[in-house]
Amino acid sequence: MTHNETTALVFLIIGCCVVVGIIANVFLKLRASRKDSGVAEALQSLEQRFARVEVALDDVTGELHRLSEGHGFLTRLLSERPRDANMIDRH
Repeated sequence: MTHNETTALVFLIIGCCVVVGIIANVFLKLRASRKDSGVAEALQSLEQRFARVEVALDDVTGELHRLSEGHGFLTRLLSERPRDANMIDRH
């Protein structure tokens, strides 16, 4: 996976989080107008669940970014090392 693909994936995940958050917010505002406490409690638990999903996705994007940086660093190190014919392991 290239750096551009990784960056695109991170922004896609963040965009999905934002869209889910907006949809949940609209849904909660529409349902909050009802006076039924059972529905309000269910919606509140749903909102908390969406918040936990958003935090988990943020954690995943952070780890994905860290992995892509490590991959880039390792690739750079391997491409910069000298090519010595004696170092080739022949079995």
